[in-house]
Amino acid sequence: MKKVKLLYNLREDHPKWHQSDSFDQWADWDIEETVHHVHEALRELEVNVTPIRIKYPVDFLAFDGHTPIISLCEMIGGSFREAIIPSICEAASTAYAFSTPEVMLTTLDKGLCNYLVRDLGVVKVPRWSVSRVGYRNQSEFDGIYFPCIIKPLHEGSGIGISDSSVAYDFDTLQSTCSSIKSIYMQDVLVQEYIPGKEVTVGVIGTGKNSQSLAPIEMDLKGHLVYGFEAKERPAEKIIVSSIADKSLEDRIKLAAVSIHNGLGCRDCSRIDLRVSENGEIHFIEINPLPHLHPKIGDFCRSGTFAGFQYTDLLSRVFERILKA
Repeated sequence: MKKVKLLYNLREDHPKWHQSDSFDQWADWDIEETVHHVHEALRELEVNVTPIRIKYPVDFLAFDGHTPIISLCEMIGGSFREAIIPSICEAASTAYAFSTPEVMLTTLDKGLCNYLVRDLGVVKVPRWSVSRVGYRNQSEFDGIYFPCIIKPLHEGSGIGISDSSVAYDFDTLQSTCSSIKSIYMQDVLVQEYIPGKEVTVGVIGTGKNSQSLAPIEMDLKGHLVYGFEAKERPAEKIIVSSIADKSLEDRIKLAAVSIHNGLGCRDCSRIDLRVSENGEIHFIEINPLPHLHPKIGDFCRSGTFAGFQYTDLLSRVFERILKA
């Protein structure tokens, strides 16, 4: 029987979990229900799973050099936090699931990732600028058109994003940037806001074996953005639908696989897009370590619309590591 170690962070272990002003800073960390679902799916696949709850700092005893690692850990540490576990695995010559440290670093830096996706040339990337901590000058926003959306540079899961993140004038832009820097202690991405359809799509596999799941559209119910609170809603409380336009669906799937492979992702990723009113596809972000909850994880929702049962979906995600 194949053996793996399943590493995970729980939200209640996050340093800011009990702080009243923490807002959503722990949102990338998992809930016990997600870990349970992943564990049970692996057991159904006849995998001997050793679950290890990782707090901060890393428990180095989790790495023995020969048991493959499946890490759901987001950790703490700005742009490099998702790369911590993969980096230790590399140093310990231990096989591990998901993407390499380099990919984890580049995809969690939204500004750098935008450059890389733009160079791929498969979709449009809305114009953007980065507002640095400790620097405040109108020139840093040259080329930005209103309305624009303001978000933390190194976060996912809708962290720091709400309708108030959309600015229509320079004063609001500056005040929102200052607020995000103060709360999240990091640089800020300022990007042209694209009205239109909010679409997400999962990709499974690595290299030539990569396959797009089903693109799905989120009904924002009158909201401007798909932020943290919306992402946490179960499927029955948010309207999720497939893409009715077959031509658009095919273009999204082709673009998703190209972005996944172009950035060097392995095993799986989730790509968020905006489709403008004229049908142009715009890149928003990519997550190479998507939420694997079967009901509230958008990656898994994409898999469901593609016809996958949860266990079958994870068997494809972990296919490479289970053969290691």
